[in-house]
Amino acid sequence: MPILDMCPADDMPGELVVVYWVSLGVFAIAASITLGMWVYYLRATSAQPAPSQINYGSSAPWTPDAPPTQPRSMFPRGCGPDDDGGAEWAGGAIAMDAGYGEPCAADDPRATFMPPNSISAPRPAAYAVSTEALAFATIIFSLQVVLYVALLMGEGTIFRMDLVACVPWLRWVVYGASCGMLAYEIAKITRMPRPAVITYVIFVVATLLSGALVCTTVLSASNRWRWFGVGFAPYAASLVVLFVFGRGRGWGPPLFVLLTWSFYPAIFVAGPTLSGASSATVEAVLYLVADAITKIGFSVWAIGWGHPAPVG
Repeated sequence: MPILDMCPADDMPGELVVVYWVSLGVFAIAASITLGMWVYYLRATSAQPAPSQINYGSSAPWTPDAPPTQPRSMFPRGCGPDDDGGAEWAGGAIAMDAGYGEPCAADDPRATFMPPNSISAPRPAAYAVSTEALAFATIIFSLQVVLYVALLMGEGTIFRMDLVACVPWLRWVVYGASCGMLAYEIAKITRMPRPAVITYVIFVVATLLSGALVCTTVLSASNRWRWFGVGFAPYAASLVVLFVFGRGRGWGPPLFVLLTWSFYPAIFVAGPTLSGASSATVEAVLYLVADAITKIGFSVWAIGWGHPAPVG
C-alpha cells in the first residue's frame, strides 16, 4: 500500500521552489497594493464629508433681506457684475466680495447655493472604491501569501510515494476559504437571493475541500478519480445556481466564472494527483496563472466597477 510521508522543503525540485517564490511575490505585491489603497481611502475620506453628508445645493434664492440658513460649508452665489462666486460664512455673518451687492432673480441659476464639493466638482476618487470588495481582496491576497510562505517552508504538503510527488494539500484548504469569499462576492454582485447565495457558497467550498481529501487520504488511483467525480458534482451544481439566479448583472459574471474557474478542475486532472500528465512544477505555474485571473483580475474589476454602487 502506498505510504504518505512529509515533504521537506529541501526535497522540493528547484524549479518548483522558484515558482513558489514568484507566486509569493505576486500576491505579496497585490496585498501591499490593497493595503496602500486602504491607507489612501482612510486618509481621503477623513479629510472631507462623505457624499451622503453633503448638501448639494438649494433652489432658494438669496437676497440681502433673506440671508441663507445653509451650513458653513455653503457658498451663496450672487448675481452682481463683479461677483466671483458669492459670499462665504465668517463667524456667523456673511462676508461679501467686492462688487457683491445685487440679489439674484428667482429664476437665475446663479441663485442656488453651491457647496465647495458640490455636483459641479469631481466626486472624490476614494468614494469610487467598493470597500467591501477591497476588504475581500485584502483577505484573499493575504491568504495566498500565507499559503506560499507555508509551502516554501515545507508545510502544508505531503509526499505521495505512490505518485513520487509532493502534493500541496494546504492549497485546497486555502482555496476553500478564498474561493468561498469570492463566491459570496460574486453572488452579491449578481444580486442572487439569499437562499441562492448560501447554496452557491456551500457548493463552491465543498468542491475545493474535496480536493484536499483526494490529496491526503485517497490512496488508490481509481478511488481518486471517484472522489474527483464526487467533488466535481457540487461544482457543476454551483454553476447551475449561478446561471439560474446570478444574472442580475447580465451574462458577463456567470460566463466569466464558467470560463475561468473551470481552469482549476482541468489543472487538477492534468496534475500528478490524477492523470500525471503534468509535473508539480507545471501544475503550480498553471495555478498561478489561474489565480492571477480569477483572484487578482476579478478583484480589480470588483473594487472599481463590479459593485452596483460604491460603499462608504
